[in-house]
Amino acid sequence: MKCGYVHESVDYYSKGHPLRLRLADPFLLFHYEFLAKGILETAGFEDFRNDTGKYTNWRGHAFEILCMYHIENIKKALGISGVRTNEYAWISEKNKTQIDLVIERDDGIINICEEKFTDTAFSVSPEYEQNLLKKRDTYREETKTKKALKIVMISAENIAGKANTENISRVLTLDDLFN
Repeated sequence: MKCGYVHESVDYYSKGHPLRLRLADPFLLFHYEFLAKGILETAGFEDFRNDTGKYTNWRGHAFEILCMYHIENIKKALGISGVRTNEYAWISEKNKTQIDLVIERDDGIINICEEKFTDTAFSVSPEYEQNLLKKRDTYREETKTKKALKIVMISAENIAGKANTENISRVLTLDDLFN
C-alpha cells in the first residue's frame, strides 16, 4: 500500500487469486503483538525476552519483513537483478505448508526462500532439509508449475548442520541484505 506499512501481493495459484496483505513494519508488528495486548505491562522486557517462544516468533516475523524491504539486494545477491520477478509469501490450501518468500522469475525459475533469524548459524538437520524438500514438492504439486524450483536459505548468520545441502542452491546472509 502507499503508506509502506502494508505489503500486498496477489496469489495467482490459489482459487480466486486472493490479494494477500501483510503488515510490513517491524515496530507496528511489535506494537500490535505485545504493546496493544498489554503483555509488556504485566512483564518487563527481560521477561518477554526470556519467553523464547514469543520473542523468537516476533524476531522471525521481523526478519521476514526485513527481507521484504531488501528484495532488490536479495535479487542482486542471487544474480537476477535484471530479471523481472513477482515476489510473494505462499500458503498451501491443502496442508498449511508455508513458504516465507517466493521469487517467481520471468526466466523460468522460481526461488523458494526459507528465512531464518538466529544469533548463530542456523542448523540444517537432515530432517529440516526433508521439510524444505516437502515444501518445494507441495508447491510444485499445488501450483502445477513447470518452472525449475530452487531452494534458497536466507539466514542472519549463515547455516550449519549435517544435512546434505546440495538441495539448497544458495545461502544468503545479513551481509547480502545490506550489501
